[in-house]
Amino acid sequence: MPPLADINYEVHSLRDLHPDMADQLEKKCRENYFNSMLGLIARPETLERGDGLATTFNQVERGTIDCWHLLAPMMKDDVEESRQMRRYLGIHSAPQSGRRPRGKIEVVPVLDGSKVNPVERTMTGFQLMEYDLLNGALLFPVSLAWVLSGPAFEATTILSEEAVRRAKADREAINFEREQLGLPPYPPIRYTWLVSPFQEQSRWTKSIIQRGFRRLEEIEKEENEMDLAAFPPEREIFIPQPFLKGFQIFVRKLENDDDDGGVPEQKKKRKRTDY
Repeated sequence: MPPLADINYEVHSLRDLHPDMADQLEKKCRENYFNSMLGLIARPETLERGDGLATTFNQVERGTIDCWHLLAPMMKDDVEESRQMRRYLGIHSAPQSGRRPRGKIEVVPVLDGSKVNPVERTMTGFQLMEYDLLNGALLFPVSLAWVLSGPAFEATTILSEEAVRRAKADREAINFEREQLGLPPYPPIRYTWLVSPFQEQSRWTKSIIQRGFRRLEEIEKEENEMDLAAFPPEREIFIPQPFLKGFQIFVRKLENDDDDGGVPEQKKKRKRTDY
């Protein structure tokens, strides 16, 4: 992972992506996904524990392929009109090895009008996000690179914060349009959430908790009037309902308007460096 100073962050609304750009990004995300997941789950210590729903490399490979087939449509299918959900693709990237950036360099590929211009950048991670407009919740179906510390941890956190800020800005713009039409506003964004296949004692589960996420059941007990319409089984997600029994749902409550879903302790450290 290159230094954070070399990392560039981009968050795209799916409906704003040109089809050619979406195709090229999908290929890069697929490569990054396979490399990341095989490196994450196909470790001897992970396979021995059966963590991540696999005990052999073949199972990991098959599971990674199957999961990608479920995720890929989320990069191309715009469901905002049909399901009131807006989808986003976030990417962090760096210069190719041995090259330093001069000023701001856009992510590969960059859309110039209707023409796709490849720029020499290396994708270092990506995120998919689905904004449930009706229920004020943001689902992160995938967020890579998923590591425990270091620049990659920071980059993933920064990108998720950028994605939350983008969704908040879009909500304001959408609500302004709805007001002009005499329609009620969409509610504030209150939660980010994800589903995890990892076992209770897994270090990857601990890393999820480290980022401020808690199990849905825990938050539900504290909030008597919590609306569960944003979460399975009340709503469908990219994982078919019968297979969700092997997953845990983790939720990050956004405490106020300034909370963009980052790691609280880490967020404070980054702020202190600005003085």
